Amino acid sequence: MFKSIASLALGAALTFSLALPGGAQQAGYTVSSPSAVIEVEASMAITLTLDTAFSELSMASPEIADLATLSETQIYLLGKTIGETTITVLRDGTPLGVTDYKIVVYRDITPLKTFLAGPAPRVELVRDSIVVTAKGCVDGPRAQAAADRVIGELENWGYVTLPDIIRC
Repeated sequence: MFKSIASLALGAALTFSLALPGGAQQAGYTVSSPSAVIEVEASMAITLTLDTAFSELSMASPEIADLATLSETQIYLLGKTIGETTITVLRDGTPLGVTDYKIVVYRDITPLKTFLAGPAPRVELVRDSIVVTAKGCVDGPRAQAAADRVIGELENWGYVTLPDIIRC
């Protein structure tokens, strides 16, 4: 009985050690994180020029953004809808041949800021990636309605909103 308990404890310890980050290194793989954040406006496109040639590209969420190759070092990136995704770039002949780029597709919120400036001048919109924080105060039902309308529109566009609006 003691041997079976000791065997179970040893098996659990080995399993647990493989679940730790150091265990992942010993298991033969590493986890990478995006090396850069690239922002592109929805319904717009940008061209990315990489320092070295790539052999393969992969888009994690093609419903958010699309890509096409223009040359062995250039990528055409089209923002489709608000969200975040990742492009994985594979390169041959380099020791670290895989690079991930975080892609943030956004929509310009300047028109909503302008709209809000009239009825609710003390409410500020701040965009960080796909999150918009609305903070400040409103001084009446008209200003509150305008702020609510803007927050609703942002959510319809696909933004995550964090309203922090109080009465003045």
